[in-house]
Amino acid sequence: MFSSDNKRLFLAVGVSMAILLAWQLFFFEPPAPPEEESDAATVAEEVTKPEGGDPKTDGTKAAETAPLTTTPREIPHESAFLKTDYFLMELTNVGARVANFNVMQPARYIEHPSLTASLYDGLVDGELPELLPLESNFSALPVDGQTPFEVVTASDERVHYKWVSEDGLSSVEKTFFIGDTPYAVNLEVKVTNLGTTIHTDTHSLSLFNKQLEAEKPGFFSQGRIVDAVCFTDGDVERVDTGDDAEVYENSVEWIAVNESYFASVAYASDGANGCRIAGDGDDVEAVLENEVTIPKGESRTLSFELYFGPKEIGSLSEFGHEIDRAVDYGWVEILARPIAWLLRKLFSVFGNWGLAIIFLTILIRGAVWPITQKSQESMMRMRDISPLIKELQEKYKNDPTLLQQKQMELFRENNVSPFGCLPLLLQIPIWFALYRTIYVTAELYRADFGLWIHDLSAADPYYILPVIAGALFFLQQKLSPTPTTDVRQKVMMTVFPLVFIVVMLFLPSGLNLYILVSSTIGVLQVVYTKKKKAKATPTSSPADITVDPTTAKEKRAAKRRQSPS
Repeated sequence: MFSSDNKRLFLAVGVSMAILLAWQLFFFEPPAPPEEESDAATVAEEVTKPEGGDPKTDGTKAAETAPLTTTPREIPHESAFLKTDYFLMELTNVGARVANFNVMQPARYIEHPSLTASLYDGLVDGELPELLPLESNFSALPVDGQTPFEVVTASDERVHYKWVSEDGLSSVEKTFFIGDTPYAVNLEVKVTNLGTTIHTDTHSLSLFNKQLEAEKPGFFSQGRIVDAVCFTDGDVERVDTGDDAEVYENSVEWIAVNESYFASVAYASDGANGCRIAGDGDDVEAVLENEVTIPKGESRTLSFELYFGPKEIGSLSEFGHEIDRAVDYGWVEILARPIAWLLRKLFSVFGNWGLAIIFLTILIRGAVWPITQKSQESMMRMRDISPLIKELQEKYKNDPTLLQQKQMELFRENNVSPFGCLPLLLQIPIWFALYRTIYVTAELYRADFGLWIHDLSAADPYYILPVIAGALFFLQQKLSPTPTTDVRQKVMMTVFPLVFIVVMLFLPSGLNLYILVSSTIGVLQVVYTKKKKAKATPTSSPADITVDPTTAKEKRAAKRRQSPS
């Protein structure tokens, strides 16, 4: 399903395209009867955690969660860091949680806003918000996100925390250590029962993200995708910031919280009993739950693989477990994934994402050229015979059946399809897939095209691309055949490109580059089609049209009789 990333913008572009094509399809006269950024790159931003509410067990929507808060508690905290060439992860002894995560390679990701910067603003130094990007809790043990842990060992590669209950009968150890792939961290949670009875508990591993007010998507802003994901029973389930909680219990493997180009993922190495994903206002959370039963004198260890980093398909695939499916291509996924694969192949050839977009557009326009060509030629012929259709409609206005026959004969003689716009309508999923591919491709984040475009994921700072693309789109509409002289359509064909230009001003430069190249090819195709038709055969006149009363069935019967036995 669609995420809340850019619903209004995406809807505006889609509806505009549909209106344009539908207008051409239905309004000719057819036969009677379509802020500044900080210098740390991160995966997600803190959101708050709902209080209470046991999950439902039917795999459907659960009750609404309680309001989330980020009220800090005055608990001294001690930071520890995991470091690699790819990332810097900050951990805190308060709850033994992930406090922050900075992507260090590729270098362009360093400019991504800090994970927790927005929640630290206005807080007293030394205090933590109540909720951070990742935490693990227990339902029975008195261990939550604010419980102080002892730092047992700490190095750049491994940090070991431990908590012991006041009675000394229970302990929880959390160990974070570097994973085997870029952006990967492993987490082991060990629970020890030194009591005299069996201990039964539920462990929850939670990921949080927050939709900042300044980054909300809107009609004139692409905004930032924020959603929560659960991979269960081989399917990806999603909720947006405004959605109710959903609970799933069948073959749960991993959870994630997304933003446009980055993701936080937690994979349960031994599986999980369930997951819960929820939106609450501006926040989303994803929770993995495991039931643990620990006999007296024994321990139980839960293992998780964590991914914090860009949603680059190569990095996600290297991590494994199908977490690349956290990338949301929407309803055109079946088309968008092959297009995304081709885009990356083109980048491997040209070494520039802008050039890859240009050649991807050329290849796709070339693939649909025959369909577009056939549609344009049919619409041109329809425009030529439009006066003849009007004459027929006037002449046979009292006889709809005869009018239908006359018009169909006119169409056949001039090789005109009354549904000439349908091939264009069939292309809409392809254009949506290309749009979606460019929109969610993390590799475009701060990708330098050259000249004045230094971030293909951001809007053109000088609006040069959208203005040129809009002008070419306007020219294409002016040159394109319109099968009617209707005044309403002429007005629409003039206003639509102007509205489209306004929308494009706020689109990512990568999308504007695609639109510019596509419109250029569209103009060239219209010019080519017009020249090709310059010496077309004159059309028929209404006076030349006759109607053979013999039915098709009678004609076939006569032909069989004339055939030699």
